Amino acid sequence: MLIRKELPEDIFLVDELYKTNPLKQEKGDLLKKLRKSVKYDADLSFVAELDGEVIAHILYFPISVSHNRCRNWTLTIGASVIRKDLKQKGYFTELLKSTLELLKTREFKSVLVHGHPLFYHRFGFENCEKYGMILPEEKKKENLEMLALSLRENALLGMEGSIQFTHEFN
Repeated sequence: MLIRKELPEDIFLVDELYKTNPLKQEKGDLLKKLRKSVKYDADLSFVAELDGEVIAHILYFPISVSHNRCRNWTLTIGASVIRKDLKQKGYFTELLKSTLELLKTREFKSVLVHGHPLFYHRFGFENCEKYGMILPEEKKKENLEMLALSLRENALLGMEGSIQFTHEFN
């Protein structure tokens, strides 16, 4: 499996992955909004290829944690998908691990995700509340938690406050 940056010629294929997965169509719509945002960074959009075919996608996107007029920027997983027939075969796990390692080599300090704790805890994600980060009430969903991963030592210390998503997430 090859993990690489998403290229312009991949966009249609990636969009099809979201369209053909009923549980991910809403995330596909979000992805289109995020791509149009001034905060979108094509260097934070990755695909996994298997035998020359794009099978998975992940996009990291900036959000902030605000407290007392202080804003700390971090990344979140804005959208992610794997081809339906390849779920639970380890491909998405490898995509996530590889891209998180890549982010560690850049200036990024942390990643937040609104997801299933049982899945994300095995990658080192912890509950945001442990660090005093609060998810807005309108973003809370049953069975999902806001989780954080430090990409640098002690990067989550002092990040308490309200998690602020950009308007594209509304």
